[in-house]
Amino acid sequence: IMWLKLKEVLSDNVFLIALLLPFPIWIYFSDLKGINYLSANEILMLLILFPVIEELFFRGIIQPIIHKKFSKTWHSISAANVLTSLLFSFSHLFNHNPFWALLTFLPSMIFGWSKDRYNTLLAPLMLHCYYNAGWFYLAN
Repeated sequence: IMWLKLKEVLSDNVFLIALLLPFPIWIYFSDLKGINYLSANEILMLLILFPVIEELFFRGIIQPIIHKKFSKTWHSISAANVLTSLLFSFSHLFNHNPFWALLTFLPSMIFGWSKDRYNTLLAPLMLHCYYNAGWFYLAN
């Protein structure tokens, strides 16, 4: 069944657009800072471990709990997604300055939207790992 969900997610043009969204931001920051190379430990933690833990917690636990209490949706954006994304951004204040923590809100909204759209953690997990890969490769 997971392969069927994967096929559904990857065959959706809207998901493919979500994959392309960060490119202008990555290009802008790569011109400012140059390319950084990550160690194997950093790759494991930043590109796999942290996204998996964050998605399991925020989209796997928090978003469904909030959705049970607030099922309102505006143009395919759920109240649960907005509230979860606010919590996601707030959680980044522990490791980032307020500006960078706030910037995690938009990707979080995209991750939450994909969870709502496909009803699987696979979609936000793929997006989160992919977004982190681009960000840490080009922008840090």
